[in-house]
Amino acid sequence: PQEHVRNRSEERVPVERRKEKEKNVGFWGRAGDKDRDREREREQEREREREQRAEMEHQMRERERGRERRDDDELTRKIGFLTATACEDWALILDVCDHASATEANAKEAVRALRREFKYGEPAAQFAAARLWAIMLRNSTDTFINQSTAQKFLDTLEDLLTSPNTISVVRERVMDVLAAAAYASGSSDDVNGNTPVGYDPNDSVVVAP
Repeated sequence: PQEHVRNRSEERVPVERRKEKEKNVGFWGRAGDKDRDREREREQEREREREQRAEMEHQMRERERGRERRDDDELTRKIGFLTATACEDWALILDVCDHASATEANAKEAVRALRREFKYGEPAAQFAAARLWAIMLRNSTDTFINQSTAQKFLDTLEDLLTSPNTISVVRERVMDVLAAAAYASGSSDDVNGNTPVGYDPNDSVVVAP
């Protein structure tokens, strides 16, 4: 049979189809690339949002810690003032009671401040600290009272009571308040069966004689 000889128009058909196919492949390929680019951009945006949220949460925690530190410092200063001056400003004293009862952290700081006065203070400051502690036991919540039973605080009181350098009036006052503390922590009588010194069920505040 006679061999068919392709003319130029027939040769162009496969070439044009191939170019069209490549063109179509290129279009979908570019579309896929754009989709991937958009997905990457969305993921980057989500990551930025996560980082911003984390930073905001960190800043909020830092501000909260800053407020707590300021509260602690303020409470310590007030207790230091009251013990150093033997001040009888009842508005300030009851403010300290409320402040010490507000949170567990405040209660711990109040007990630490009292402990420092008992451990390092002069006799007058130790006596004033014992008096303030007695008032706080009657005018604070269990949040503060429970912190008053912390072992480190009780160890400091034991050292104060057994130290030969502790003057008798301070020792007696601290022993009286310990009896009141036993009552406040749930026992109506002290270990000897006596009513705690300075306790009057009709009073809302214990005042040192």
